[in-house]
Amino acid sequence: MVTGKVDFRATTIPVLENFSHGFADMVIEFLEQHNTEITTADGKKKGTYVDVTTGNGLLVMAHYEENKEAFTMATEFLVPSNELAASFIVMWRRWCDKHGVSSNNGLLLLINRINRTQEQIDLGHQYSNSNLAIGLMGAVLATYPKIVDSMQWSVNRGFAPCLVIARDQDQVKCGVCYGGKYRVQ
Repeated sequence: MVTGKVDFRATTIPVLENFSHGFADMVIEFLEQHNTEITTADGKKKGTYVDVTTGNGLLVMAHYEENKEAFTMATEFLVPSNELAASFIVMWRRWCDKHGVSSNNGLLLLINRINRTQEQIDLGHQYSNSNLAIGLMGAVLATYPKIVDSMQWSVNRGFAPCLVIARDQDQVKCGVCYGGKYRVQ
């Protein structure tokens, strides 16, 4: 199993390479908050580990724009097998066909919807959180199918994959960085 502390800056900056430093800093700070230092009963430090179940990851929707309030929203998800990823993609493509939009434009529409409903989600209307996560996962996998391999690669090496979905002007950028080390039982 992998040892050593995760350098969130080193793993996140390449994913968000063309974004402003403020945006990258916001995501890095968010990832650091989802990690906990574990100590033994006798007070010895065991290391810092991500607060998700082994085999899971964090899906992070981040929005940073000048003159607007930035936000980061996340949900834990099971890293999909190739078969499950294919199911997400099929569901997403059916939604796009029904609405007459391309996958990329549909992803922009979904992110715009999340931006508009973010305040309601913060106020506790979590009913839409899982639906949005399913939609985002399908949209991302249909638009960036290689992301499944990146997520599975991370899990196989003991790191929780963090799927970052970010909007920059009228473009969506997605990538996988590390959410931290999985705790070894």
